[in-house]
Amino acid sequence: MESEIGIEEHRNGVLHTLCQHKGLFIAFVASCFYATQSFSVSLLQGALPLGELIFLRAVVILMGSIVCLIYLGNPVFSYSRREIFSVLVYSLLGLTSTITLFYAYQNMRAGDAAAIYYGNVAFTGLFARLILKEAFGFVELILVAMTLVGMCLIARPPFLFTAVDDYNTNDITGSQVIPALMAFVSCISLALSVVIVRAVTKDKAMHPFKVTFFYSALSIIVFTVALPTPLMQQWIVPDCAGPRFLILLMTTSSFLGYGLFTFAFSIENALYISLVTMNELFIICILDIAILGLNVQYLSVIGILLIFGSSMLISIKKIIAFKRQKRTSERQNSEMQPVATTTAIMQDGGQRKSSQDE
Repeated sequence: MESEIGIEEHRNGVLHTLCQHKGLFIAFVASCFYATQSFSVSLLQGALPLGELIFLRAVVILMGSIVCLIYLGNPVFSYSRREIFSVLVYSLLGLTSTITLFYAYQNMRAGDAAAIYYGNVAFTGLFARLILKEAFGFVELILVAMTLVGMCLIARPPFLFTAVDDYNTNDITGSQVIPALMAFVSCISLALSVVIVRAVTKDKAMHPFKVTFFYSALSIIVFTVALPTPLMQQWIVPDCAGPRFLILLMTTSSFLGYGLFTFAFSIENALYISLVTMNELFIICILDIAILGLNVQYLSVIGILLIFGSSMLISIKKIIAFKRQKRTSERQNSEMQPVATTTAIMQDGGQRKSSQDE
């Protein structure tokens, strides 16, 4: 009887903790969906062209964004000039990031590609210094250098590493430098898009699903007009049920991950959410080893830890600075409140005295 009571109390305690930090839990679930998307893209290598894969993903995200915008009562096609410019820049850079990242996922270890991609945290601070003139000290410079060293350990370019355990084992084909370079381009594109959108929108942020709608619509236009398009070529429909299921899983996970990520941002501090979503990196690495049976490459592990550590330290430093700024503003408000009260009392006393004199 006592054991049952203890189990029930423990269960209630776990549920209470999840309710208190539901934003972080939702962000973790979103990172699981993102990892599922990334791993599915890696498994779909050779099943269908990369352009067709991104096109199908954009169609699903577009339909999901329209449904969410209508449900939330937000206008789908209402954009100001500032909004159009910001989402156009974000969409072009975001599309570049997606194309290069998916290429990297299909031509190198998905965990290594994800690690390079998450180096965008360090480069966002660097671009924010160059474009927005934000603070960027010696510590941040060291962390960016750590990120670059980690990327080099993962890519292992031949001019730095003569004896390399290459990617040509366990179904990982192609040069290890070009896919790593594509992942780096994806990282830089995402960091630039974040900083440019912040510079353009400032305090006038758009609804996230409007950004997603514009991004997916532009992706469809680019792949049907500007690039060799899936619609102009013969569509490849996989014969087996496995690749079809992976396509469905990839497209659905993309939208669910973004939707949960957006909801988590609305109820929790963005810096904490960014820390939690880095779990995607470790989930992908676990899937690489557990499902694909890839061998552990120690240089890659060191590189992943360097990138993850630098990104985590940058986020923690921002959290500490945010808390310090919040504490300072609260202290200033508390110091101003007695002064305001004294001023109000003096004004009230002066008004009473003047009325008595009259």
